[in-house]
Amino acid sequence: MTSVTMALYKYNTRLYNDITYPPALNKWLTLNGGYANGNLIVWDSVRRLGTIGVYGMYESLTGAQIRSFIHNCYPVVIWVNNRSHFVLVKGYDSDNDNILYINDPAHRDSIKYRNQVAKFVVYAPLKKMSPQDADMPVSNFVPGVTNDTQILPAILPEYMQDPIDFDTRAY
Repeated sequence: MTSVTMALYKYNTRLYNDITYPPALNKWLTLNGGYANGNLIVWDSVRRLGTIGVYGMYESLTGAQIRSFIHNCYPVVIWVNNRSHFVLVKGYDSDNDNILYINDPAHRDSIKYRNQVAKFVVYAPLKKMSPQDADMPVSNFVPGVTNDTQILPAILPEYMQDPIDFDTRAY
């Protein structure tokens, strides 16, 4: 949710007459069906905010595809740390296709390795939802279709399987 908040912030998405920040997005998601099973984000629910929507969900992407998404301002959220954490990709190493620079909401990590990513969730600005670059894969996502493929992770470690009661007052 925090990584999606960072992507929404980049597109000046506003909630409750203010910039989008994690407690506000959490509240909005809670009130608008943005969570499944208590705490799993429905990735495309933020489309209703009018700035970005899911473009695709991929098991893997090449370095060229990631560069293309970044150059075209398509936010990329990755599932890392043995499928226990999500981070926002903010750049790449031009000399090494395997190195991704990230914004990590929970740690000071600034680098992740592409070959350690379990899933890629790619967002696109709603104003340009078609491929802008020959290296970008075609969208594999159908907006408005609710199914398990829209909700990651499909496999959670046991310690993460119980829904978390989010309390926005704690922020």
